[in-house]
Amino acid sequence: MQAGFYGLLLKSLGFDTEKLFYAIVVADRRARDDPNLKDNVFEAVMRNGLNETILSIENAVIYLTKFDEQEAESSSECAFSFGKEKDKPFQPQTGTNVEFVNMRKNAKS
Repeated sequence: MQAGFYGLLLKSLGFDTEKLFYAIVVADRRARDDPNLKDNVFEAVMRNGLNETILSIENAVIYLTKFDEQEAESSSECAFSFGKEKDKPFQPQTGTNVEFVNMRKNAKS
């Protein structure tokens, strides 16, 4: 969702996001000290071209995704509306964790 939000931000700043792709890199902890990681990621993406895919390199996985404005807007709206339903009455639920929360809520009253 965060990468999609950045795409929306770029669009709102006037950038053309029609061909925008983003890469999310999940690197192995040992890659922290790898001075070649950035170059290796860049080379893997350039070899692949701008196509949605998952690329594996020596010490990381790269998720290459095309920016989808509608999906980003939908995700953002959902995230920003979370918790805004304050007028909605509390509905008790069952389950150990929920019961514990309800007990704490009732104890404060």
